[in-house]
Amino acid sequence: MKLLVEVLLLTMNCLAQSTLTGRVYHNPNIMKDMLRQEVKDFDKKMDESLSEAKKKAIEKFEKEKGRKPNVQELADIDKSVNEALAQANAMMDNAMKTAVTVEFTDATHLMVKMDMSVDDAILKAAGVSWLKRKAIKAALALAPKS
Repeated sequence: MKLLVEVLLLTMNCLAQSTLTGRVYHNPNIMKDMLRQEVKDFDKKMDESLSEAKKKAIEKFEKEKGRKPNVQELADIDKSVNEALAQANAMMDNAMKTAVTVEFTDATHLMVKMDMSVDDAILKAAGVSWLKRKAIKAALALAPKS
């Protein structure tokens, strides 16, 4: 939110000679980068679980084939593990969205509208507890929209 205010102030200083009345600015997910910084713990857990998944996949391969995987087969295992990581990161990017719209109503007033949403299924898949998911939903329900 602080970043948004700074951008608005800078914009108003740059365009002080012209009117902003009627202009509308929209960002569909302004908190995406901030959220990625906050979920570094998720990334650490994901790295640990992916290395474990790779070990298990190799063990499963060795058990099924009765031999160690060759270079090509190891590359295939790595590829599937990396795809799983990319999918998990995409899920986290879409778990929580904060859309912001700024509309300049006249020369001295503006309306800021925020729409925050949480995808419960993604948070559940990421291992966020039921209690935390409900607390997030409750906080968002109480948050002002404009």
